[in-house]
Amino acid sequence: MLYARLLLAMNARDLTFASHQAQEPAVARAPRQQYTLAEKLAIVRESQQPGISQASISRKYRLGKNVLWGWRKSLATVPSGLLQEGSSASPDLQTLRDRIAELERLLGQKTFEIELLRSRLQGTHLGAPTVVQSD
Repeated sequence: MLYARLLLAMNARDLTFASHQAQEPAVARAPRQQYTLAEKLAIVRESQQPGISQASISRKYRLGKNVLWGWRKSLATVPSGLLQEGSSASPDLQTLRDRIAELERLLGQKTFEIELLRSRLQGTHLGAPTVVQSD
């Protein structure tokens, strides 16, 4: 008798759970909003105005709870000279891009040298077997 009651209770709970799942409407999610760095910076600056709460800015731009806080934290680590409007950061940016290109070239060269040395240690020359003469 007790077993029958437990079985009925479990079946009723399973049916309730299944019917609850079936009644939930499918929620279509909107695609995420992508903000540029300039937009993020403007939103963060707006949130730092006196008398403006982070919650009101988050609601205004439909941001998640911690998104604005994360932006503020991330932008706090950027040197302020790079964030000034009208700053002459573009020559510095080009210099950095040139340096990245140079480092990528050097990395490719060193990778090739490593592969060459590895193949010599294994007795091959860039994948081709080396003929070893025995005396």
